Amino acid sequence: MAEPSQKRQKTEEDADFKQINDFLQKDKNRSYLKMILDQINFGVGNTSVYFVQVRGANASVNSKFSTATIDADFIKKGQDQMLFVPLALFFGRGFGILSSLVNKDEVPEDMDERRALLGLIKFLERTAEQSVLLDRDKESAAALAIHLAQHLLVPLVPQKTYVIDSYSGLQYEKCCSVEHPMNGTEGDTSYGCPYGWHGRVDVLLMDAEIPLSVVNSSGVEGDADTASVVSDSSVEENESDTFSPDSISQVIAQTIVYSFVQHKKNPVSSNSMVPGIGICSNKMVLYLYDCVEDILLASGPVRLFADTKVNTRAIIILWLALNYKLFGNTTLPEYKKYTSKFHELIGPVTLKRYQEESEQPFERKLENEDFFKTHDDLEAKERNFGDDAPLAAEAVPKNIKTIPLKLLLGL
Repeated sequence: MAEPSQKRQKTEEDADFKQINDFLQKDKNRSYLKMILDQINFGVGNTSVYFVQVRGANASVNSKFSTATIDADFIKKGQDQMLFVPLALFFGRGFGILSSLVNKDEVPEDMDERRALLGLIKFLERTAEQSVLLDRDKESAAALAIHLAQHLLVPLVPQKTYVIDSYSGLQYEKCCSVEHPMNGTEGDTSYGCPYGWHGRVDVLLMDAEIPLSVVNSSGVEGDADTASVVSDSSVEENESDTFSPDSISQVIAQTIVYSFVQHKKNPVSSNSMVPGIGICSNKMVLYLYDCVEDILLASGPVRLFADTKVNTRAIIILWLALNYKLFGNTTLPEYKKYTSKFHELIGPVTLKRYQEESEQPFERKLENEDFFKTHDDLEAKERNFGDDAPLAAEAVPKNIKTIPLKLLLGL
């Protein structure tokens, strides 16, 4: 009985390799991905991350994520230049795997890495799946969270499952105008520190274990001067499609706490850098926090859609972040001195509580103007790295084992 099963698996693998190969043989696909990889390598085109320092926060008092307040600023290199590096410097393995595919026609030997790569290629190939993403007019923030989880995030992770916050009372059975099975379930998305920040998030991707919060500002009717809380994680804004100070504070708090939660679960892990994702209408922002090294990073807002298409650059950024357990690496030694000072701010007693008492699920009952303004301005800023700027290629490990596609296809 094992032989037919092995034969079927071999047939499926051959079909996967053929799909990857067919994708690459379309010249526009290869050349476009090469261009994006060059941008990611240098950190241009909104593919860099900025080092952030926390100067004040209500992290030492019992506070929900939705009421988190953070006074922060970007760490400066010299007098006025913000310190930033290519995002892929923290995802060297993923960058290296994608580079090997595009430049050498090679796929990783590791099966988990191979499945992750195949998920990206399949998503980029499926224009019908992408068109569904554009069908999201007048959605509430919580409904948009389900829509994006089902059609944007799940295709980019291997296990294809997520939990949606059951507290919001959504009609979960349907997420868009197209009838299809749902990959997620309603459940408890809470986590936090009993003596600090805690609450729920809109979506938890189960295999990736990444919190997602959506701030919806497009096509929402209501008083433009008010913000309504859908759950602890969804804030609806009616003024513009930029991130508000409240929503930025919320996503940062969720990301910081989730790093402590993950490190408590996996104390022997070599990398405690955990991503958190915030989405506001047509834009996405990514935060990364390492609770061991106390490093906090922020991307600039990245547009999810360009005209009537999904922004491929944003998809690759998401793919790297969602698969951080496969692709992530620790902060390079020369950057470890640029801490967020969050540990110092909350002090040793509260820090110990975050380290030892952060929990998931959460079992208990449940502003710096210049920083927030600069945060949204990052999208439009022109960047000049200089000769000493690092490249993402520097973080690519030397032990990535690949196999030529031609060999696998018997060509």
